[in-house]
Amino acid sequence: MTIAYHPDSELDDVKLQQLHQELLLKREHFKEEINKLNHEISIKEDCSVTDVAEAANIREEADRAMGLVEQYTETLSYIERALLHMEHGTYGVSDKTGNPIPFERLKIIPWTSTCADD
Repeated sequence: MTIAYHPDSELDDVKLQQLHQELLLKREHFKEEINKLNHEISIKEDCSVTDVAEAANIREEADRAMGLVEQYTETLSYIERALLHMEHGTYGVSDKTGNPIPFERLKIIPWTSTCADD
């Protein structure tokens, strides 16, 4: 697979490789976290508890885990989208304005698709 940055971006090959590696690592991290949380949720849902307070606590923990799964899944979709932008040579510019996304912003959030001002 060949990756590229948008010609109007502020990126070069070294920066692009750095961001690509970071996106791949983050993608694996979020996939692992989602799997762990889904496993935790299934264990909690399979649990039969007679104590009402303990059952409520388990339900609350499962709800929290489901919320995290939702957040992580959304972030994972942004990461996948950023990787597709790299494959298509459109990475590094704002989806809204077409302005270059500063490298400093991409280092912090490599899956971002907009500038901070957008």
